[in-house]
Amino acid sequence: MTGIALHANFMEIGRNFIDLYKPKEAWVVNLGLRKEIKIDRTTVKFIPFFELV
Repeated sequence: MTGIALHANFMEIGRNFIDLYKPKEAWVVNLGLRKEIKIDRTTVKFIPFFELV
């Protein structure tokens, strides 16, 4: 999945979670995308899995 597809897929699924729980920060662990976006008051961090090791 490309970075754009991953971002679009998250926007569809993750937005419901963010609207319901209003977290300060959310992480999306993936294969290689490194990006931060802001949705309302939530910072969403796309983090490659290898950075967690």
